[in-house]
Amino acid sequence: MIKQSGKTLDVIFAQFDLDGSGDITHEEFHKAMKMISLGLSDNEIYKIMRRVDANNDGVINYLEFAAKFTQSVAL
Repeated sequence: MIKQSGKTLDVIFAQFDLDGSGDITHEEFHKAMKMISLGLSDNEIYKIMRRVDANNDGVINYLEFAAKFTQSVAL
């Protein structure tokens, strides 16, 4: 999906980071995932968020985002 968008991870991260804080909160992640319209339930989105948030601090920083989605693209 990321490859098909034609956008870089930097751009996608910035689109998820609605307040420009440098971190993606649970609320921002949820809103962004709903806008993508993948048909995921709230629970599924929460599970994805927990997997991406590698240090479990409740937010996703760019390094966590890039690490997880670079792995996904490589598969």
